[in-house]
Amino acid sequence: NNAVALAFALGNKNNTSTLVNALECQVNQLHSSHARAVEDFQNGAVSKAVRFVHDTARSPAHAAWHEVMVAARTDPDLRAHVRAPLERFEAALLRAVPEVLHVDGERAARLGVVFLSLAHMFDSEAVTFAVYPNPALEAARLEWATAVLSDELRALGLS
Repeated sequence: NNAVALAFALGNKNNTSTLVNALECQVNQLHSSHARAVEDFQNGAVSKAVRFVHDTARSPAHAAWHEVMVAARTDPDLRAHVRAPLERFEAALLRAVPEVLHVDGERAARLGVVFLSLAHMFDSEAVTFAVYPNPALEAARLEWATAVLSDELRALGLS
């Protein structure tokens, strides 16, 4: 939850096991959420998939996850504890692409990179939006991300 993540990020390391357990739950929730977005690709609902990833990045649970990841950049002990959950999360997302879209090899790798790159863009956007909302830029970004995914799917013969 947000309180555990923020307490850890601010240096309260007395309850590392609670944080790791919370992160494991968050990894499972994020994987389920992003897997649903990947499934939207298969159904031709690219804009829905993009919006879903965007909205997920703005959730309170995802904000807590992001705070922990930022803190882990400068805290070696925290980094050691969150590395495995993060690796599992990323691997699960990269497995979802070929499983859902029935692609393999280079096509799966390329879509995985695109998907994760857009997700990371929305991670960052969620942080800056909290400080300075810019609806015009947000609308343009959503349109651009939808076009990028549509172009990639078309280039790979998937639409």
